[in-house]
Amino acid sequence: MTLRSCCVNALKQVIELIDNSNVSLSDVVDDVVDDVNESIEQKKEKLKIVVDEVKKQVEEAKSELANKVAEAKVNVDEVKKDIQEHIDVKVTEAKEQVEVKIAEAKTKVNEVREHIEDAKEDVKNKIKEEIVDVIVDNLEVTENKEESKV
Repeated sequence: MTLRSCCVNALKQVIELIDNSNVSLSDVVDDVVDDVNESIEQKKEKLKIVVDEVKKQVEEAKSELANKVAEAKVNVDEVKKDIQEHIDVKVTEAKEQVEVKIAEAKTKVNEVREHIEDAKEDVKNKIKEEIVDVIVDNLEVTENKEESKV
């Protein structure tokens, strides 16, 4: 026997039972409709509670996500600040090193200038000495010539 035939037979028995009783078919149908409607209303209420709970969870998740995004932005800003501070420190260090190198170069330039001045002075003195030696030699030669003439 198929499911359909079983249902039809069961429905026939229910109708026969109702016919044999003092209850009208419309009252039974109304009761069944009322029971179904009440069941639907109960299911709607349960579903509404579930939907409200899901909405609440969604709002909480949105709020938590917004907080995490805000925290991430703060962290990004802090990282940017840390990076900028690191860059500033490195730039300052590089500037200081450049200033030190410039100062060292100036010192070396001044030392070279002093050496040049010293060398010029030495050359002048040697030239003077050579000139004096040449003059003295010339004077001696001249004196010797004059003495030899006399």
